[in-house]
Amino acid sequence: MSIESLRPDELALLTTLAVFPGGAPAELLAEVHAEGSVRDLFDPLDTLVRRALVQLEDSAAGGHYRLLEPMRLAALQRVEPPVRAELESRHASAISTLATAAEPRLCSGAEEQAVDDLDRLFASLRAAVHRDLSQDPDRATRVLLATHEYCFLRMHYEMYSWTEALLELEELAPPTASVLYAMSGLAAFNRGDLDSAKTRCLKSIEIAHAGGVDPHVYAQFGLITSYGFDCQFEQAQAHFAEALRWCSATANEYFLVNTLVLGAMSMTIQGDDRTGLKLATSALDTGERLANPSSIAWSLCAVADAERQDSPGAAHLHLEEALRVARTVQSRWVEGQALLNLATLCWQSNVEEAAVALVDALTNAERTGSPIHCQQALRVAVLLLAKLGRFREAALLLDPSRRHPKALPPAPDVAQGLDDVRTTCGDKLGADVFGALLGQGRRMTDRDLLPLARHALTDAVPA
Repeated sequence: MSIESLRPDELALLTTLAVFPGGAPAELLAEVHAEGSVRDLFDPLDTLVRRALVQLEDSAAGGHYRLLEPMRLAALQRVEPPVRAELESRHASAISTLATAAEPRLCSGAEEQAVDDLDRLFASLRAAVHRDLSQDPDRATRVLLATHEYCFLRMHYEMYSWTEALLELEELAPPTASVLYAMSGLAAFNRGDLDSAKTRCLKSIEIAHAGGVDPHVYAQFGLITSYGFDCQFEQAQAHFAEALRWCSATANEYFLVNTLVLGAMSMTIQGDDRTGLKLATSALDTGERLANPSSIAWSLCAVADAERQDSPGAAHLHLEEALRVARTVQSRWVEGQALLNLATLCWQSNVEEAAVALVDALTNAERTGSPIHCQQALRVAVLLLAKLGRFREAALLLDPSRRHPKALPPAPDVAQGLDDVRTTCGDKLGADVFGALLGQGRRMTDRDLLPLARHALTDAVPA
C-alpha cells in the first residue's frame, strides 16, 4: 500500500507519526497531532496498521505505534519545511514534558514502568535533545537532568556528549552551567579520569555559588567518588557531608540513598568496613522504603562490599539479591557492578563461580562500553586466568590499566593479586615470551581485550 492512496486524515496522521523516531503511544501522538482527540485517532491508526504502513507493538503501558525507518524518512521528505519545523517543535515540547515528568517516577516504586516508557521513547528523546541543543539549551539541560538516572543505569553514554555540546554554548545561565559541569564531572569519573572529575565538579560548585544558587548534588557525588577512589578521604568526607545537607534540605530520599552508598564505598575503600556497613544498611532501609529497585540493588552491592572481609557468605547472598533486583528493571550499571563484586568475592575461594560471574560481567561491559567496568573486569580476569593456569592469556591481559595513567586504582587485594600474577607469569613463561605478550596486550584497546578475556574464561570453565 503506497502513501499516495491514503485519505487526507490518514496521511496527516502518518506525517505526525513520522516525527517520532521509534514510534509513540496514541496519547502522545494526539498531543503533537493537534487535530482531534485520542479517540479520533484510533480509526485512522487502525487503517494504517491494517494496510501494513504502521506497526502496532505492545508495551507495559499499552499500544505503541511506529513506522519502519525507510517509511518514516519517506514520509518526512514529503513535508514542507515550515510544516516539518512546526511538527518537530511540538514533538520536542511533548517529549521534553514527558521526560521531565518521568524523573519522580524513576526515583520511586514506579521505576519499572517509567523505564519501559523511556525505553520506547529514547529515539524521540534523542531527537528532542538534539533539536534543543541549539534551539532551547535550558530545556535540553532540564531534560538531561531529569533523565540522567535512566541514562546512567541504561548506560546511554551519549548523554555525556550532549552535555559537552551544551557546555560549548556561550552565555549559559549559572544554574544551567553548574548542572552541566556536574554531569560532565560524573562522566569523567565514569571514564576513570579522577583529576578531570574533581576539576569539573569543583567548577560546578564555584559557578553555583557565584550565581547565588545551590550546587546540585551531582557535583558532590563526583567529588565523593573521585576523592574516595584517590584515597583522599578527608576531602571525600567533606563532600559527603555537603551531599547529606543537600538531601536534607530537599527531602530527597532517592539521592539520599545514592549519597549513603557513595559514603559507604569511600569508607570501605579506606578500610573502615564497620562504618561502611552502617551507611550501606541505612541506604538499603531508605531504598526499601522508596520501593525503588535500582536504589535497593545499588545498596545491596554496597552492603556486600562492606561485608566481604568478615562475612563473605552474607555478602554472597546480598549480591545474588542485588542481581535479581537489578535485572527486574534491566539496570545494566548495577548489574555489571554486582557481577564484578561477585567475581571479586569468589576469585580466591571458588574460581569456577567467579569465572561464570565474570564472563557475564565481561559481556555486560562489552555491551555497554563502561570504562570503569572494562578496567575492573580485565583486572579480575587476569587473576582468574592465572589461577586456572592460563598464563599466556593472563600475561596478555595483565594490568591493562597501566596503559591508562588516569585509570581508577585497583582495590588493595586486587593490586596485590596482580603483582603476584606478574611474578608467576614471568616465571612460567620466561622473560622473553612474557614481555612479548605483555607488549602485545598494551597495544590493544580494552574493547579488544574484553572478548579475548571472555573466550579464554569460557574455554577454561565451560558452562
